[in-house]
Amino acid sequence: MANDIQKALETKISKEVNVNFVALQRSGIKYPEGFVPENAVKAAMFELSRLKLVEKAATNLTTYNSVINSVNMMMIQGLDAGKKQGYFIPYGDEVQFQRSYFGTVTMLKRLPEIKDIKAFEYYEDNIPEFEWDMQTMSLSKMKSWNPNHKSSELAGAFAVIYKNDGSFEITNMSIEEIHTSWSQSQNYGQTVWLNS
Repeated sequence: MANDIQKALETKISKEVNVNFVALQRSGIKYPEGFVPENAVKAAMFELSRLKLVEKAATNLTTYNSVINSVNMMMIQGLDAGKKQGYFIPYGDEVQFQRSYFGTVTMLKRLPEIKDIKAFEYYEDNIPEFEWDMQTMSLSKMKSWNPNHKSSELAGAFAVIYKNDGSFEITNMSIEEIHTSWSQSQNYGQTVWLNS
């Protein structure tokens, strides 16, 4: 019986999201090539059900509305939670869609000037040195770093964004900045989120 109620609610949420999706298309939103909205909605419903958020939405209007809004946010960005391009994170009775690293990479790769993006982690005994370019006011190159060296103490991560014109940009986050970013989630440190 409870399973039937959950299925009915999933269908209702999916229909409401699809109505919003059609309205967005009519208002001019164009989805990126390769993005299949119907599959993204199905994957979102699977993730939301797995996290027991559809079940909670059955008895809580705030949760219900935030589930719809979070799926709409995923759709507007042209992302798919099933491809780990974002996560549904509960904050009390509300649910938010948070774009993941893979989602950010997906969105950046859609820009015509971006050729590729590569991310790397680095460790305490193998920290890369970046050289600052004063003319462009950006990080320009890296020296003294072995990408194959790993140890137990993670120190940070950086991403290299390669552009079609041959230039590149480097963004860097220390482990402290990474933990600060992660800690924005109310559920930071709970293993259920670390495994999802």
